[in-house]
Amino acid sequence: MTIQNLKIIIQKKFVLIKNRRAGFSLIEVMVATSLLAVALSSLLTLAVNSQKNTRYLAEKTFATVKASDGLELVRKNRDNNLLDENPSTNWDNNLFQDIPEVLLFEHKSFDRKVVKTATNCGIACVEISSIVLWDEGKHKVELKTQLTDWRIET
Repeated sequence: MTIQNLKIIIQKKFVLIKNRRAGFSLIEVMVATSLLAVALSSLLTLAVNSQKNTRYLAEKTFATVKASDGLELVRKNRDNNLLDENPSTNWDNNLFQDIPEVLLFEHKSFDRKVVKTATNCGIACVEISSIVLWDEGKHKVELKTQLTDWRIET
C-alpha cells in the first residue's frame, strides 16, 4: 500500500464521517421531540393549576369577607337593641334578622349561616359563628366572635 492509496482511504473515511454528522438521526429527532412534549405539557399543567388556585383564592376571599359581614350585621342588630329606648328590649333579641343567607359571586352560589354557638362565655355574653359554604359544601370559611352587653361593667 502506497502513501497515495492511504491518503485516498483516509479521505474517503473522513468524508463518510463528515457526511454522517451532517444531519440528525431519527432517534435524535424522536428524543428531542419527546423532551419538548414533556416540557410543554408541564408548562400547560402549571398554567391550569395556577388558574384553579387563583379562582379558589378569589372565592375564599369573597367567602371570608361575607362571613365577616355576617358578624358585623349581628353586631349592628345587637347595638340597635342596646340603643333602643324601650327598657323591655333585650340586647340579644333578634340578633339574626335581616341577614341574607344566599350570596352570589361570579355565577356561583355561597350559603351563609350566622348562628349562636355558645352562651357560656360569661354574663351577658354569647359566641357567634358566621359560616360560609360553597361548591356544595366542599369549601368552608368560619369566623367566630363573642358579643356582650357593653353596657354592663365587668
